[in-house]
Amino acid sequence: MRLTRDHILAALAEIDRERPPLPRSLGYDVIFRGRLYPPVQVMRIAHRLATGVDEWPLPGGAQTNKLLEAAGFTVVSKKQLALLKNQPLDSL
Repeated sequence: MRLTRDHILAALAEIDRERPPLPRSLGYDVIFRGRLYPPVQVMRIAHRLATGVDEWPLPGGAQTNKLLEAAGFTVVSKKQLALLKNQPLDSL
């Protein structure tokens, strides 16, 4: 089954609702509605919602980020965030 934007939105909603302890991302974050999310963990949950398998088979970084961006999400590097630290996340 192919992951869709709806699966990713459902994963983000689950994270917001349940607030599970998630490992912090090392190099990138997904920005959605002014909040930061670890890309691999978002995709792991989306993958579970789509397939029932609670793992994400791709590494973090370019492969995962490209899929998120193709679905319309903003992914930024930690370096970019440091440069934009005074800018509201909602504007990105």
